[in-house]
Amino acid sequence: MDTPETLDRIWLGLRFSLDILVTVLVVVSVLPNPNWHILTCAILFFAIYLAGSFGPIGRARMGSVRNEVALTRRNPMLLGWLIALLLSWAALAFATLDASFLIFPLFFVILQVTGGVPSVILVGLATITAICAIAMHAPLTFGGVIGPLLGGAFSLTVGLGFRLLQRETLAKTRALEELSAARARSEALSRRAGELDERARLAGDIHDTVAQGLSSIQLLLHSVEARMSDTNHDTKSLEALRLARTVASDNLAETRRIIAALQPAPLADADLPSALEKVCGTTILGDAVSFFVDGEPARLPADVEATIVRVAQSSLSNVVKHSHATRCRVTLTYQPDEVILDVVDNGDGFDPKQKFSRGSVGIINTQRRVESLGGTFTIESTPGHGCGVSISIPRCA
Repeated sequence: MDTPETLDRIWLGLRFSLDILVTVLVVVSVLPNPNWHILTCAILFFAIYLAGSFGPIGRARMGSVRNEVALTRRNPMLLGWLIALLLSWAALAFATLDASFLIFPLFFVILQVTGGVPSVILVGLATITAICAIAMHAPLTFGGVIGPLLGGAFSLTVGLGFRLLQRETLAKTRALEELSAARARSEALSRRAGELDERARLAGDIHDTVAQGLSSIQLLLHSVEARMSDTNHDTKSLEALRLARTVASDNLAETRRIIAALQPAPLADADLPSALEKVCGTTILGDAVSFFVDGEPARLPADVEATIVRVAQSSLSNVVKHSHATRCRVTLTYQPDEVILDVVDNGDGFDPKQKFSRGSVGIINTQRRVESLGGTFTIESTPGHGCGVSISIPRCA
């Protein structure tokens, strides 16, 4: 596929070819009859033409090729230069018949600077001017009329066709860049969701094993210490027990700190509704994701809140990556004995049985985590009719 850079090189190559052709035709138009009138018109025309190759006008003319905006918004300075160039050429063409042939490279100059309706108008006016100039110097013939007409029609076909190709190429390139950026964001979001899932799983494992074990050790040491105090055991043994209980307490506190650090970031210094609102507001779907709270918010156990946040993150990540949804609704419902999270989108949907049969590790792990808290995990979806993910967890889990 042609790239914008390739088209730019072709268009710029045409420009430099036009520069050479214009120079040759100016010299040819002056040499047969170099009187002061023809020389003056030729010098004026060539000076104006050179101004379009250097300085601010030259840079603007270069930009009209490379700049995407220039395909739809014309530079007034360039248009002024082009009109001055065409007027000086008309004066030269009426001064000498040979200058009429400059119309052919000027057709491409017009199309290089303008586009659309303005280019058609200017090419038409230039064609009429060339025919009038030819008629002024010699009897008008069929060839003298048809030549400029065919040249103008050919130039319009090639030039406007090239402009359309350039627009299409730029549009495709921009679309590919946006697709690549969206894919990169989606992959980053997926990696982040995986990291959060793993951190939440690790926090849950530490809470269920190490933290619970240290808490049990602390309680047992406290019980033994109380019995030894009642039976008047030696002081050294009691001090050793108290030291062991202190160490267990310190390690339990440190373990809980590690668990807190592993919890999903949105829960840091925030309640569950605020954390979920933050999760919904940071997806690439933006305002297409709406969040609602039903019932009276209340503080829940840390592992329950962490699981709910993780399910919301994982579900929204799947919506972004797979559903092609335009709307998504996240609802957190507080009931007397349980809390419910619903994530519903209007995307493509899928067959949940087929999805599970292919092995959806993220969904299976999430379901296992919810069920470990005594909750239920449900997916309702039909191909072409969106998807709904719902979990319910007892408030005392």
